Amino acid sequence: MQRITHPSAVLAEPVLVEAGNVGYFDDQTPGVETVFTARWLNRVQNELCNVIIDIGGLTLNGASDTQLRDTLAHTIGRPLDTALPSSNTICDKSIAVSRTSQIDSGVTYANILASEDSRIWGLTGVPGADTYDAVIAACRSCQIGGTTIGRMCLAVASDHLIVDGTCNAAIASSAAAAAYVRGSESVVIACQECSTVVGSANQFVAGSMYSEVDGAMASIMSSSYCFSTGAGSIVVASHNAELNDDCTIGGGFNADAHIAKSAANQKLTWKIKSDGGVIYATNTTVQGIDYAEMFPNADAAIIEAGCLVARVGRRVRAAVPGDRILGVVSTHPSVLGGSAELGWDGQYEKNIFGAIVTDDDGKGHLIMRRSVDYDPAKDAEYQSRAKRPEEWTCVGLLGQLHVRIDDTVTSETLFLEPGTDGRGTATDTETRCEVMEITTAYTKKRGYGVALCLVR
Repeated sequence: MQRITHPSAVLAEPVLVEAGNVGYFDDQTPGVETVFTARWLNRVQNELCNVIIDIGGLTLNGASDTQLRDTLAHTIGRPLDTALPSSNTICDKSIAVSRTSQIDSGVTYANILASEDSRIWGLTGVPGADTYDAVIAACRSCQIGGTTIGRMCLAVASDHLIVDGTCNAAIASSAAAAAYVRGSESVVIACQECSTVVGSANQFVAGSMYSEVDGAMASIMSSSYCFSTGAGSIVVASHNAELNDDCTIGGGFNADAHIAKSAANQKLTWKIKSDGGVIYATNTTVQGIDYAEMFPNADAAIIEAGCLVARVGRRVRAAVPGDRILGVVSTHPSVLGGSAELGWDGQYEKNIFGAIVTDDDGKGHLIMRRSVDYDPAKDAEYQSRAKRPEEWTCVGLLGQLHVRIDDTVTSETLFLEPGTDGRGTATDTETRCEVMEITTAYTKKRGYGVALCLVR
């Protein structure tokens, strides 16, 4: 569309005064047909041009007869039977209920909604060139494509965030100074001055402050002044800590001056490595009061809780008179070794000392070597050793344990030795099982009592 072009047209809109009725056109009454006036036609022309220029952001083009249609289509919705433009000569964009917001030309499918001082870059040759599918909604001073190309990006209810990279989002986040979502397929949610790092993908920051995710497929949650620099690493509930191990979850707390990113573990107090399932912690507090290990049963029968246990080779059975006490059947150990809780213990190849054999995958990572006897088809059938008490017994080796006792044990008894059926019987000889307190008195009907003993 273009304003009227004719030798008789004037360069500036004249101030015209009209008098008469406010009404409608009439061409049916002879001699009094309604006359088109310059003032009315100028107003119609201005209304149309203002929509194209101010809302569509387009420059009037006399060779085009679709500028008004394109502006309306891209602003309020495109009919389903209308094809997209074959080229990017028309800018698809929308600004609604916004203040001092800007969408630059060269952008496609961009929207700024109910925002203030926000911008979607898209000028060729400047930051954010070729930006598309970008949305800024209910934000203040946010940008998409501020430093690198921003493609398919989103900023919602955020303040001073710059969202660039590919397929990225910032939601309900803020920054006193500019912070970034720079990775690919990455997101920052409910954060203050947090960012992901360009060149990495699938990064996530949530509920955190002044933190940065550097590693690919890495995350930081509910933390402050932290860095997650290992691939597949997660930092949670931490302050002033950095996790650099791959495929690891960890955390730490340090009240000293804020650390700087160093691509190394810093100030960690705990971590759990998925590779090998190893747990590290500076201090631990648990409910159980004994240390136990799983042992295979000598007989295909359940050994009852609280029974004294004796060893037969590498297997165990209920202790009988004359046996040396190995431990006591435990029901709630603080530490349990050899449980094979998460899968068959023999699924990985081990060396002659029992350590799992690893191989280099060619990418700098060590992977555990599968055993030739491993059958993945049986994984769904697998049950941990604790769920097979007729095959395996949890034996408390050290600590405070509840032991079944017979009627010989009194408050004066110091030590226990094996009696019948795995029950402890009183002895003056020092053994590994020292009586501390009788917690349940012996009854003939029950056939045993219970004493809290120290096994050492």
